[in-house]
Amino acid sequence: ESLEEQKTSGAFAVPNLRKLSELPYQLTNGEKWDPLEHTLADLGFLEAKLRGGLADELRTDFNLALNRHEFVTIPRVQEAMLAEFAHLLARPHLATQTLYNRLIWIDRGDPVLASSLNAAQGRLKAGPWWLRSGAPPVDRAAFTETTSFEIMSPIQSLAPNGRSVAAVWIDGSAEILDV
Repeated sequence: ESLEEQKTSGAFAVPNLRKLSELPYQLTNGEKWDPLEHTLADLGFLEAKLRGGLADELRTDFNLALNRHEFVTIPRVQEAMLAEFAHLLARPHLATQTLYNRLIWIDRGDPVLASSLNAAQGRLKAGPWWLRSGAPPVDRAAFTETTSFEIMSPIQSLAPNGRSVAAVWIDGSAEILDV
């Protein structure tokens, strides 16, 4: 089953750890640079690998790729991943949203990154909820304190009661919204 077939069949819900582990390694050693760049830029693949508990291996995948070949997209994705690494470890199920919110502010002239972000946006819009960053992060501290969020689709259960969400606006004000 190809990576594309896995994405459309929902196979990433329960990741195949062997495939997740082997794919970047085999693409790197086979010098399949374009498929490798697309794989390591695929936010769904990264989320599946994080959900599978393969975060340290993912860092190794990036380092191995960058030591073997020069890429445009992979360093950008790696930088975003490392900036959010603690959050990704704590909440791997939010990896696509987290990485999208950081990478969306990067120049969209990179066709591999643009394609990855468009695919991720489609998956996020299809989900039950999505909080999209309303301003670019400067660093992690600034990101958590000054970034506004837009609710992109109905929220079904962010609060334990499933009927409310906390919103923090760019001016620093906060409120609880009924959804």
